[in-house]
Amino acid sequence: MPRQRSSAQSATSPFTEAIEKIKAATRGREATMYGPIRDLFADILGYPRPSVDIDTTGEGGRPDVTVRAPSGLEKGGKPFLIDWVVVEAKDEHGAFAAPLERERIFTLKSKYVTLNTAWFVMVEPTVIVARPVQRGLQLVGWGAFNADIVFPLDGSETETGFLDAFQPLLAQYAGVPERLARFRKGDNSTIATDKLSLPPNATVRDAALLAINRRNFYAAVAETTSLLQSACKAVLDAQAPAIERFRERRKGFEDAFHGWTFKWNPLIIRGQPRHLDESREHVKAVAAFRRAIHADPIPARLALVSLPEFAQRTGSLPKYLSDRFATEAANLILARIMVVRFLEDHGFFGAHKYVCNGGVEAFQQMRSYFDVGYTRLLEDAFRSASRLYAAAFEETELDWVIRVDDANLSSVIEWSMYVFSRFDFATVKGDTLTGIYDRFLDRRKRKEFGEFYTPPAVAKYIVERLGLSSESKVFDPSCGSGTFLLEAYDAMIGRDLRRGAADWNDVQEALRNINGNDLNPFSAILAQIQMLWQLLEFRAEIGSAGFPEIRVAEGDALKRVGLDTPLSLYTELEADQYDAVIGNPPYIRPERLKAELDYNSRQYFESGNGAFEGVSANQNSYALFLYKALDAWCKNAGTPEAGRVGFIVPLSLFDSDATADLRRLFAPGARFRIEEIVDLEMIYNHVFDAWTYPMIVIARSCPADPEDVVAIRLADPSCIVADDSATATAINFDKMPSFEARYADIFSPDGRILTRLTNQRAPLIRKLQSQKMVKDVILRFWVKTGEKNRIEKWTTTKPAGIDAHEWAEKSMLRYGLEERSSQPAPDGTPPLDVFKGENVVSGSVIGEPAYRGVGPSTFDNEAIWRYRGVPGDADKPNILGTHAFAVPRITQTVNAAPFNPQTTGFLNTVGVFVPAESVATFPFDLLFLSSVYTFYHAIAVRMGIVRAQSSTIYPSVVGEMPWTDELRVRETEIEGTRVRIYDACNAYLQTAKTLAEGLEALGLKELKQVIKSRPETRLQFSNSFDDPDFIVAVNPLGPDPVKDGFRVSIDGTLTNFVETSHEEIAIGLVKALQIKIDDEVGRGDILRVRVPADSAEAKRWDDTLARFNLAALSQEFTASLHALDSIVADCFGLTEGELRAIWEDLGTDPFLSKIKPLYPGSERRLWGLLSGLDQSNRYV
Repeated sequence: MPRQRSSAQSATSPFTEAIEKIKAATRGREATMYGPIRDLFADILGYPRPSVDIDTTGEGGRPDVTVRAPSGLEKGGKPFLIDWVVVEAKDEHGAFAAPLERERIFTLKSKYVTLNTAWFVMVEPTVIVARPVQRGLQLVGWGAFNADIVFPLDGSETETGFLDAFQPLLAQYAGVPERLARFRKGDNSTIATDKLSLPPNATVRDAALLAINRRNFYAAVAETTSLLQSACKAVLDAQAPAIERFRERRKGFEDAFHGWTFKWNPLIIRGQPRHLDESREHVKAVAAFRRAIHADPIPARLALVSLPEFAQRTGSLPKYLSDRFATEAANLILARIMVVRFLEDHGFFGAHKYVCNGGVEAFQQMRSYFDVGYTRLLEDAFRSASRLYAAAFEETELDWVIRVDDANLSSVIEWSMYVFSRFDFATVKGDTLTGIYDRFLDRRKRKEFGEFYTPPAVAKYIVERLGLSSESKVFDPSCGSGTFLLEAYDAMIGRDLRRGAADWNDVQEALRNINGNDLNPFSAILAQIQMLWQLLEFRAEIGSAGFPEIRVAEGDALKRVGLDTPLSLYTELEADQYDAVIGNPPYIRPERLKAELDYNSRQYFESGNGAFEGVSANQNSYALFLYKALDAWCKNAGTPEAGRVGFIVPLSLFDSDATADLRRLFAPGARFRIEEIVDLEMIYNHVFDAWTYPMIVIARSCPADPEDVVAIRLADPSCIVADDSATATAINFDKMPSFEARYADIFSPDGRILTRLTNQRAPLIRKLQSQKMVKDVILRFWVKTGEKNRIEKWTTTKPAGIDAHEWAEKSMLRYGLEERSSQPAPDGTPPLDVFKGENVVSGSVIGEPAYRGVGPSTFDNEAIWRYRGVPGDADKPNILGTHAFAVPRITQTVNAAPFNPQTTGFLNTVGVFVPAESVATFPFDLLFLSSVYTFYHAIAVRMGIVRAQSSTIYPSVVGEMPWTDELRVRETEIEGTRVRIYDACNAYLQTAKTLAEGLEALGLKELKQVIKSRPETRLQFSNSFDDPDFIVAVNPLGPDPVKDGFRVSIDGTLTNFVETSHEEIAIGLVKALQIKIDDEVGRGDILRVRVPADSAEAKRWDDTLARFNLAALSQEFTASLHALDSIVADCFGLTEGELRAIWEDLGTDPFLSKIKPLYPGSERRLWGLLSGLDQSNRYV
């Protein structure tokens, strides 16, 4: 019962004090309301004060006040509390008085409503409103709550009236246990109440509730998955000792009787006894083994059947086996619960219910008598459902768990059924389940399994580019939850259905042509569910004829099917051929594969076809999928009518050494032809939740002619569009620039595929590729090895004579020193000061060395420093000289700094090279600053992509850069640009340093300090910043007015932004970000930015900027570089028009404009420039 108080209130009563403080709030003082709101919930409604949390940070992303209540579950051994009530406060009088305004605020703030939130409370100085957000909320004597509870603050309020109005919100009724008890007793008020699609004539509130319901549906999937996975793992761990005993018993039996033959049903145990006495013992051992199995069947089946079968199917190594086994068992339970709910809500069981009432109510009566757990109910439900749709309920090795009677697992299953009972599965549309697989696997496990959810826009684009028709035969060999299959269905029959141009017979024909497979049974079931959802408009036909076959199988698509492979749907699909093979194959590096392919499968990949070799089986799984798709699954291979493949793959397909053998098969005249490449690198974080740079490749299983045309599309942030609430993103492929390239041109001389080459860029690249390369002017030398392949001699003169074949030619271009586990130390040779890659910028080595006075022999690899020679040993002369260059390993383009290798060393985060004697004094550091080299590297040589346009500058990359002997002829002219370039850079950086000091002297607060100091001000980040690892390159836009304040785009896109309720703060943030263009920032970096937060501070900021003319200095710096470019371009025979084309491309292309050299003194050094860089003795 509610607490009772006298209607005569003391002037100092907690209720009166709280209400008066709320009523006294003025504009700009919203935060003063939070404490009184907490007092009302704690002191009046009875919640423990620690359970009422207020937002004290002002950083946004959470409700003003959150009231937590029991869930009935434990997490980490402690009661797990849920967000039962969320409160939105406004200091504006009358803000919630009007129903329409309440709808607007509810729509805007509904993102704070979580899976188990029951009430959304709105508080302002004239009214308190409580809105039920869960259907079926009820209280004995009250009935159900569906309307707002409105409590005016007009001077007539009393504590008794408050308690009467908000009795449903009392702490004694809060939380899940009370609702769960009603669920067990057969209460139907919460069954199928949360709709997952909009009804006809939907209201604004319906739309807001739909957003909440969908978000809660995904939260339910994530929460129940986590709980089930934990419970299944605990059950498996508890069985571990018994499982190990059965494993040891099997091994002992096999050793004693020279073999092991086993079958579970009917139970067969057999060895190979060799004589009569062994046969007698064999009979006894079999009988004892059978008794042990009958006595403890669950661990016996796990040890002897389920775990071995699972390990064989997935290739899981022992250390991963139990975790993955439990995870997939849990996921399968939940997927099947969803299938049963689907069948229940669509009436396929008639009036019967299984996993919601009254199935649970009936089961409770049986449970109390027979003392069984909820796994028994699941077993019965699954058996009944299998009569309607057997494919989702066929027994697998993962079904062990439903035979276990474990109290914790039973509770979690009950919780899962309770949670999903509230959602109306009759209102689930196809797009509701899109991406749901991400909810079942956390980010760590998705990375481990190499599985990433494909955005529907990507799958839709690939399907459209393949031009599927209703007669096309399609296969997705790694279909996951079915995203590509859904898009294929839509293209082949769905659109015709919507236009009234197809019927049930057409649908059945299309379904026979849509085929999928996945290694994971759980994924396969999800895909089947998604396909079933498309058929609901044919309920009558399904009712009379049953569900049609959904051709989605479970199997390892990389394993070769043999004559002894048991027949199944997978063996049928694997042996067939198709018009189109589509999908997003798993990205698993060979060292992370859980087990090697079997011998026959390896032979298949590596044996090749006719005149063409195969590919190594020891490479990333996506490459094997692509090869098999083109080699085995595409119909009419080798002809112009051959089948086509549309995959989304990593960029490494095009530039990695590991995939070189596969790329050779795409070369002109070889086996396969690329028809289109879509480069998604610049929007990678909108495609996958991982540091993976995706590409779309459309290919055909037939040879390519050198004159064929490849379509090239280049994505950039302008292709990303947001919905009205800017909480979801999509990719607009129509906004991507589209180009064409001649087929032969997209292949580099070393066999890589250039994804950013266009017909406009190709002539420039060809002209530069026709020249020599930098590797042609690197010092060459020869070495001779002795025992254990140790180098015994070296020389810079090419050996001749009878033993010339014993010498190997080498290049003085390689990585630096490789550290040992022990500390480097002196070794008796001339000491080195050793630096890291971060110490290198163009033209100089900066900062302190990592090691001082150490010897190269104390490192694992002496690199080039071995060749400083051994004094007095003519076979080991000093061939290094004093002129060498260091190239940092991870940068956006090639940069070089001169150094003396006799005294200076570098770790292997740096590449090093020694020029040939003919170019020993040539200024390679200046050469690599040229726009010609920046352009060439970005288009033709860039590989080993890291992130934010950075890539790995392998020694081979340096060697592949272009060279012409004309550069050597004009060395003096090139060197003559140094002073101007360095002076211009120095002037710019020194001015920027002074400017930064001037801005720092303003004493401005960090953004988060500004927000904390102004309680009335709010700050809200876009959802993209919820990922703690998320970063973007700064390119601010705004501020733009939005519903609840002002929005600042951090990177110029619609999806990565910050909103604040204060316009001057938004303006100040833009100003602060404008001096950080291209810096990489995350949420924390933005909060630490110092901002001018009012008009006075903004004026001081602008006045400080006005004292400096950075624009003019920047122009002079650009002009100095252009002078260098003109010389370099002329050396290569580029025309003035071609050079201007390079400048324009580097300045306007969204990708190329981000590629910058490490200009002297920039990037790796905060401010300033080392002196003496223009001196003639800079090398010594």
